[in-house]
Order: sequence, then structure tokens, then C-alpha cells
Amino acid sequence: MEFYKEKFIEIRKKSGLKVTAIIDKIEIRRSTLWNWEKGKTVPSETAVRELADFLGVKVSEISDLPDFNKETDNQFFKADFSWHDFNSGNIGNELIIQQEKALNKMRSINYELNQVWNIVQGMMHAIQAVIYIKDANNKYITVNNAFKNNLSLFKNYNAHGKTDYDFFSVSEAKANEAQDMEVLQTGKDIKNIEGYIIGTRKKKWGIASKHLIKNNDGKTSGLVAIILDTTENRKLNEIRDLLENAINHSTDAFTIRKLKNKQIEFASQGKIPFSGYTTDYFLGKSGYEFWLNLLKPEDRKKEEKYYRTEQFPNERIYEILHKNGGTVWVKLSSYITSYNYAKYLCTLIKVISKTKESTEINHKKNIEVAQKKERTLIAQKMFKSGYSKEEIFKLTDIDIL
Repeated sequence: MEFYKEKFIEIRKKSGLKVTAIIDKIEIRRSTLWNWEKGKTVPSETAVRELADFLGVKVSEISDLPDFNKETDNQFFKADFSWHDFNSGNIGNELIIQQEKALNKMRSINYELNQVWNIVQGMMHAIQAVIYIKDANNKYITVNNAFKNNLSLFKNYNAHGKTDYDFFSVSEAKANEAQDMEVLQTGKDIKNIEGYIIGTRKKKWGIASKHLIKNNDGKTSGLVAIILDTTENRKLNEIRDLLENAINHSTDAFTIRKLKNKQIEFASQGKIPFSGYTTDYFLGKSGYEFWLNLLKPEDRKKEEKYYRTEQFPNERIYEILHKNGGTVWVKLSSYITSYNYAKYLCTLIKVISKTKESTEINHKKNIEVAQKKERTLIAQKMFKSGYSKEEIFKLTDIDIL
């Protein structure tokens, strides 16, 4: 079929109709109309006839299609011919009764099908995943609200008979059409393919599955596509990876242990700085016992009590046995958190000194600094009270400048 785009544009402009009026009337996107007028895509026969009817011109003026619809007119002719025979008295009363029964049965079946279809539509719209159904010719039968929301379509938009080119950019439409056609032709389903959700301008990420639909005779009648939006999960995973990478490159160690079974769920990668051992020694069922064996007996009893009572001090200092011999002094900062009805102990382990002696020296220095600050404050108060510098130095060992 050939669409006379130049003639269509000319008629549209002469009619004075706005673009918004046309796209609302035949339920298409502005980009779809733009693609038609630029010759990038071609409208379907149904769309051409709708355009001609809306513009008040013949179909042959804007395309090479005939002005009448052969399929519709032939059906009308057959129906008219059938009723002509009926009215001429060529059909007996018995046949009339049978026809009436058949019609009533068809009405009943049609009612039931409508009920089922309404239920299916309701379920589709209730599901937040993007869902669409296509026929065996790769044309849309229906789409759900999630599909429409991604494309900013009205909720009452009718997708029946539309193609991918009516919704998406040329490149996206071509790729999606080819993928769906592969399912229709090969009969092989597509399951759990990750990628950008079509029509979202690469702003949303999802997992797509496409399943073939067959009728009672085993013939292909279409497909259903389901796309789960995993954008938020993807963002959370990216943040988790960044945090884990930062933790693994820290000079301190970090562990997450499940309190119920005392098993470590996470530990910094590489060698644990305070012990020289890799994380493998701390993971698994024997990890808790391995950790206790690094402690001195008196500290081991403290740690066992903390786990038993689930009461941990904010900070605790232990002397740890190092893999290469000797000991290392470490400070543990812990807190308990809950997740999915389970309690976890999160612990940051920081090396504060490699020997007990240096730890005591640092502790002594800290005391001396604190005492000097206190003497300085006293010296300043004495100076304000009129004491001489010599008297102040003699009493506080602080030289007032």
C-alpha cells in the first residue's frame, strides 16, 4: 500500500484541523503522525480509512487503496443476500426455529466471552508489569495501563490493530517487531531477558518474557509479552555494589553476623587487617568458633556472654592473636539491626595498636594531654585573678606568655 503523504499534508492544512484533533480522533501519538508525514513509516489500511473519514475525503485521495473496503462490503452483501432469501419464504419454519436457537446460543457464548474478556482486561490493568497481547500477524490486540502510562497514552486508548511503529521510534519498533516475529514463527518463548523497557527512552530497566499463544487446534494465534519493571532494584543493586566496593577497600574490617546461628553473612574481602587471615576463615559454620579462638580466655568469655544475652557494649577492645605471631590490639564497634524478622550484628573492627606497650603509651599520652589542658585552664584563671607568672608556673608547670 502507498500512502500519499504530500497530498495528506495538503488536505490536512486546508481543512484547518489541528494535529491534536487528528491524533485524539484516531488514537495515535504525535510522533506516529510525524513519521507518517515524513515517510518514515506507513499507516495501516484501517488508519488510512479513519484519516480519510475524519478529513471528509475519499480514501483514494490519500492512498492507492480503493474507496470501499472489500472485506466489509462482501460481508454486508452476504448478510443482505441471506436475509433476502429468508424474507422470500424459501426457508421453512423449522429452519427459522433452528436459526433462532443458534442465534441465542451465539449470544450466550458472546456474553460469556465478553465476561471473560472483561476479567482478563481487569487483571491486566491491575498488574503493574507492562503487558501486551499480539495476534498471529504481529499486530496488537490489547495493552494494559502500565504500557499506556510508559507512552503517555490515554487510559481509553484502543491499541487494537496497531503495530510497533505506531508506538515506538523506528529503531525500537524494528527490534521489538523482529523479536516478537521470531516467537511467532519459531514457537520458542523468550524468558527473562534484561534490558531497557521499550518506549521509556532508556529511563527504565526491566525483565521481559514473551510466550506463544496457541488455539485448540495447536495453531499459533498470537503472543503475550510481560515486562517487569526492575528500575528501582537495579538502582539499589548499584548502590549496594558501590558500598561493598568502598568497604572492601577500607583499611578497617566490617562484618555482618546473624545472631540466631552466629554465622557471618558478610565480611570485607581480602585479608582481615587485624588477623592476617582471609575472610574464608570467618565465613561458614565454624567462623564463630574461629573468631573466639583468636581471643584470650577472659575476653572469649565476655564475647560469649554478649552473644548469649544479645547485649553488646558500643565499643570493646581486645588483644587478638595474629596469624604471623604476636598480638594486635583492636577496637570493635557493634550495633544490632533487624531485617526480615531476623537480628544481625554489624561490627566495625579497627586496629588501634600492634603491641600492648604502644597501646599503654598512647593511653598515657592521652591522659597527659588532658591533664595539660586542665592545668592550662587553671593557669589562665589564676592569671586573671592577679597571680604572677612565676607563681603560676611553680604551681601548674604552665608558662603563661
